[in-house]
Amino acid sequence: MTKPPASRSGLWKVAAPPALTLLLLGGALADKVKYHLPPADAAPYHARVKAAADALTMFNVGPWIGTRQDLPPAAVRLLHPNTSVSRQYQDVRTGRTASLLIVQCEDARDLIGHYPPVCYVAHGWSLRSKVPTEREVAGETIPLTQYTFTSSRMDRSSELRVDNFMVLPDGQMGRDMDSVEAAAQNYRRKFFGAAQVQFITDAEWGEAEREDLFRQLIEAAGPLLHEMRSGVKQ
Repeated sequence: MTKPPASRSGLWKVAAPPALTLLLLGGALADKVKYHLPPADAAPYHARVKAAADALTMFNVGPWIGTRQDLPPAAVRLLHPNTSVSRQYQDVRTGRTASLLIVQCEDARDLIGHYPPVCYVAHGWSLRSKVPTEREVAGETIPLTQYTFTSSRMDRSSELRVDNFMVLPDGQMGRDMDSVEAAAQNYRRKFFGAAQVQFITDAEWGEAEREDLFRQLIEAAGPLLHEMRSGVKQ
């Protein structure tokens, strides 16, 4: 006697357990690929960046004479930098001064505490404005944010302009912390860290003068910035 065909519900009861098992295995495999593969070895990259920073002099840029400045111990404890370049420049013609700070960290999240809206405010400055903009340097467009900070003290009042941008190991540059946070969330890339560049002047400077010195200093720091951008492929 021929058996009646199995109902759809009966077939599903038979097929469901193996199908569910396959789905669970597939999800576990996808999770392993996305989150648990060992990260690429970032140590050689960090070593190259440190060597490039150590080789960078940048003590004379046109009429600007640079002197090395050490990062304050508190900043070192906060940033845990792989390497840094800190220079103060003085124009021998006018006596004006400006500063350049480049910090590269193995963990991109360490830069958050030294981000201008955080660190300058923590040291008594008030954020007056932030303006997203771009600068052309050596034929490349650099996205950055111009921050203006004010400070009123009993002896004097002052304003600072901080032009800030981020350098990522995949070759990209960003104008704010959003790009760094995105890099930190990528399991395969976060061990390559990120870098931050700050160009600091008095706010009273004219834009042409500020842009000219910015361009000169960033061009002079080109070998280091190039190495910082060579960590991982996009």
